[in-house]
Amino acid sequence: MFKLEYINDSGGSIYFGDEVPYKTDGDAPEYVFRENTNFYFLSQKGMDGTAAEAVLMKSPYQRGQTWAGTNVDERLVTVEAALVAESVGEEERLRRKLIGTMNCLQSGRLVVYGDTFVKQFPEVRIVSGPTFKDQDYTAPDGILFFSFTAVAPGNFMEDFNGLTFDLAEVWPAFEFDLEFAPDMIFGEMTNGAAHIFNDGDAEAPLIVEIPGPVLTPSVTNQTTGEFIRVHTPILAGEIMTINTAFGKKSVVIRDESGGERSAFNYIDLESVFFQLRVGENYIRFAAEEGNDEARVRLYYKRLYLGV
Repeated sequence: MFKLEYINDSGGSIYFGDEVPYKTDGDAPEYVFRENTNFYFLSQKGMDGTAAEAVLMKSPYQRGQTWAGTNVDERLVTVEAALVAESVGEEERLRRKLIGTMNCLQSGRLVVYGDTFVKQFPEVRIVSGPTFKDQDYTAPDGILFFSFTAVAPGNFMEDFNGLTFDLAEVWPAFEFDLEFAPDMIFGEMTNGAAHIFNDGDAEAPLIVEIPGPVLTPSVTNQTTGEFIRVHTPILAGEIMTINTAFGKKSVVIRDESGGERSAFNYIDLESVFFQLRVGENYIRFAAEEGNDEARVRLYYKRLYLGV
């Protein structure tokens, strides 16, 4: 069974274990906790495959329709859980923590822990609950059952930790058991290219970091022919960051002091804020100047339609 964690934007969190503790028999019964938590995940609805809407087009006198695309709407996730307390005072404290943390007035993220993965809904809003089954808060056995519903506007789940690729680095070609001078390198340069296989369920947005000094940098997905080119220099000590996520597209240059300036106006008009397609992607970096010395880094998180 899954384990869950809700983390709000203020840093507060509620962790839901996957095994409800039990009470021992005897004159002085006590709870045996299998995990260091007082909240337990019981069941969920909405984390599996999601519904989609086909976008169709029809011309006059056309027989049938033509597929134009697919819309994936927001996702509702409902969770059944339990609060376990050893005293009335602890129960009141935990209820207060639960309601305060899962605040409908701020956003958060919902992390799902499986045996072989960690995925998350990166942005959710609590739209119902936490609602307790016993409205008078009576829990003679120390267990309060409750539920909550969250909406994920983006629908997709993503990797909890992103994947990183370097477009220019030294790959070792062979090894020795001897020590050489620090400035001696045996290997080959990746020549500003990377082969990325996106095994998620959807196209994945990219974050590209390009340190200076570089003139007119460009990043190209040779698999699709799409590219992003920026007609501006990046000075020594500066880093350009390109984000291709929908609704967050940006090109920003940050200097050594942390100051930032937008470089969006310098984007080549034929550029496309491309995303990694599902399957093979061959990404290459180039620049008019500074191409050989650049150490470009890509970040991305795979997107999933469910668990």
